[in-house]
Amino acid sequence: MEHNKSRVQQFDTIRGIAIVIMIWANSFPYLANFTPPPLFRALMSLAAPLFVFLSGITSYYRSTNKSKSLIAYMAVLLMAMIIDFGIWGIMPFSTFDVLYLIAFAGIFLLLF
Repeated sequence: MEHNKSRVQQFDTIRGIAIVIMIWANSFPYLANFTPPPLFRALMSLAAPLFVFLSGITSYYRSTNKSKSLIAYMAVLLMAMIIDFGIWGIMPFSTFDVLYLIAFAGIFLLLF
């Protein structure tokens, strides 16, 4: 596989740290018998939004054809709606789903 030279190493590093924190945060309740301190809880709760934010930023900068990117973001939005309604049985846009956040971040970046 050819390495893409346009990748920003700092984004990949921060994304990797966010993934490790998410794994740790989701495993913590099963491994520990105490309530973590507030600063620790804040760090664990920031990992997923950071990962989603970086995913949206990097996908925006990777795209060269903005009209194809808009179609792709709309497809992600549609998929999120189908998952909510078809699988979970809830009304679309009633939660802050990761797919909604990625789609809206991408559309927002394309517009501005």
